[in-house]
Amino acid sequence: MKIVLLTFLILLWSHDISAKEWSEREKQIYTAYSVLVLTDMMQSRSAMKDPCECFRERNPVWGNHISDGEMFLGAAVSFWAMHSMIENDAPEWLLWTVTGSRATVVINNHMVGARINYAF
Repeated sequence: MKIVLLTFLILLWSHDISAKEWSEREKQIYTAYSVLVLTDMMQSRSAMKDPCECFRERNPVWGNHISDGEMFLGAAVSFWAMHSMIENDAPEWLLWTVTGSRATVVINNHMVGARINYAF
């Protein structure tokens, strides 16, 4: 867990201090992408904790079962990558392609039964 926290902190501090002013469109894309990353993370977490043990992580980076730390690390890297693309003026079509790819993952997770479990 220490390595995950350290990696997360390095990612947060590794960005330039001076940031460009984002357009409303860039803010919308980043917000949509962030919601999808968090949804994917919550779906994966629920699936890995399901008592039936019938779900497997299909991302080859993480293996069949992803830990909470690996999920947080993956989310941090995803947020950083999208932020970096926006800061470096990636074309809008690329930003939407990446966002659409994440939406496809969330939809697929839902279709195979990975639901977000929550309790109040």
